[in-house]
Amino acid sequence: MKAIIEAKIAMIDTVVELVNTQSARFYVIPAFEAKFDALKIRHNKVIELLPLANSTTKSFRMARDQKILNVATAAFEVCTPTRAYAASINDDILLNDMKWSLKELKRVKIELIEGVCQTIYDKAYAVRVAATPFNLTADKLTKLETEIPIWQDWVAAVRTRQVAIKVAKQDVVKNVNENEKVLKTQLDFMVESLSTSDPEIVALWYNSRQIIDPPTTNTQSQFVVTNSVTNLPIDLGDLLMVNGALSYTAKTNSLGEATIKPMKPNKYDVTVSAPGYIPYFKREQRVYLGRINRFNIALVPIG
Repeated sequence: MKAIIEAKIAMIDTVVELVNTQSARFYVIPAFEAKFDALKIRHNKVIELLPLANSTTKSFRMARDQKILNVATAAFEVCTPTRAYAASINDDILLNDMKWSLKELKRVKIELIEGVCQTIYDKAYAVRVAATPFNLTADKLTKLETEIPIWQDWVAAVRTRQVAIKVAKQDVVKNVNENEKVLKTQLDFMVESLSTSDPEIVALWYNSRQIIDPPTTNTQSQFVVTNSVTNLPIDLGDLLMVNGALSYTAKTNSLGEATIKPMKPNKYDVTVSAPGYIPYFKREQRVYLGRINRFNIALVPIG
């Protein structure tokens, strides 16, 4: 996703968290709750689609070379004896077909591989009996016949994935832009109606509405870890932030400080531990794009 879309998502996430925690103060505004519930539905859809929208077909591409090797090897093993047979009977048409097919196969153009391999199979199958003395075996033909649909399925899977990613990106952008439009043209004006009766909540609202310019700041997390009893900093505390296979670690310094940067914006399970203290754990701590996310954590001494 483009950085500006990620930044807008982070802003809307902040707004949603604010309203969720201060709902009683916002819901006194006529029609605000219904408008905001619709915004939350779109935002939840964005959060749901984001992993797919940010994903790639890298895992498919990593398997590509092996898939190409399998089908190309099978085609080569059929093509070689067929060429030998064609040369032995001076069949220039068949010989040229095999030469052309091999040349095209070596170009490794994904869109050509299926057609080329099918041509090799069809031509070889037609002369399979006559070409048997040249080592064109049934096993070789069967192997190529098997590998062609495997290749077809792989290409179809890649294309399906690419379409799904493209659609997810489009839906994310559509919903984010719609939410931003609702915030600017409707909810901002609604909240301003509280300027006299509750100026603090209006200030909090507009503070949460800030879009952090992604290029100006590396996404990062800064921790200050202290003793909950003495308030003294804890040295050599261990920090762990985990989201699936993605993880970050750090150790606090003599001031109890630790910084993790750069890092990907996401929700992380956070664990902070140190010898002699009860470990701290928080599930799904949000780290916002383009911000210095600050966390003050007080560890409780054991005993």
